Amino acid sequence: MDIKLAVFDIDGTLVTHGTHILLDSTIESIHKLQEKGIKVAIASGRALYSFDQEVLDRVEFDYLISANGAYIYDQKNDKDVYRHRYSQELVESFTKKIQEVQGSLMYQMVKNGYSYVDFEGLAQKMLEYLNMHESKILNYDDKQDKHSEEAPHHIISRIPEAAFADFQEQFPELKFTRFLPDMYDVNDHVINKANAVKYIAQDLGIELTEVIAFGDGLNDLEMLSEVKIAVAMGNAEPELKKVADYVTANSEQGGIKQGLLHYGIIEEF
Repeated sequence: MDIKLAVFDIDGTLVTHGTHILLDSTIESIHKLQEKGIKVAIASGRALYSFDQEVLDRVEFDYLISANGAYIYDQKNDKDVYRHRYSQELVESFTKKIQEVQGSLMYQMVKNGYSYVDFEGLAQKMLEYLNMHESKILNYDDKQDKHSEEAPHHIISRIPEAAFADFQEQFPELKFTRFLPDMYDVNDHVINKANAVKYIAQDLGIELTEVIAFGDGLNDLEMLSEVKIAVAMGNAEPELKKVADYVTANSEQGGIKQGLLHYGIIEEF
């Protein structure tokens, strides 16, 4: 099978949720892909600064898709492939709305996250979720002015359930993807992992028919719907399994290796 690009989500795919276990077989499987000349990419909802360091230390990925496709970095050539930018007007109106409903809010830039509302609650929750030992989330609750220096490309917000419908109505241009019970990735509707993979395919001069992708969450749905081979992890959301070509084992049970072996993209080792 002529696959030229393999794309992997991080949490629940390359590493386990919560415990963040990274299997040696997962790393070796990716190295086998690289030995065959297949390009490898990460596609995560995480901001670039919060990528799992063990993963980055053990594999030199060609491309890093962060914030669900809002920022794409060509690591081998040290260049930006794509970066979304929110307007100052949207930032200010969204911030005002979050304050009104007593939610939490963080804007993602390339090197840091900047809390604008409820730093104490939001930072701790994100540190636990991302398994980060050192906070790169800065407290801008009083200043709320970082966006005037650098346009954010991604939003993370806690929105009370009672207010969620109001947000959807007031900000129809935005897409809200839940990743914790009341926490949302907030992106422009044009931002998703599928479009990010298209940017990379264009950069490489290949087609989506030459791409395999692995994922487990709702933010992987568009990506798995458009690539040639869509592999859902055993621990994936039910909606994702419905669009997958193959459901592999859980991340902690060697699902990456199993999926690649199933399609004959790598050999047993």
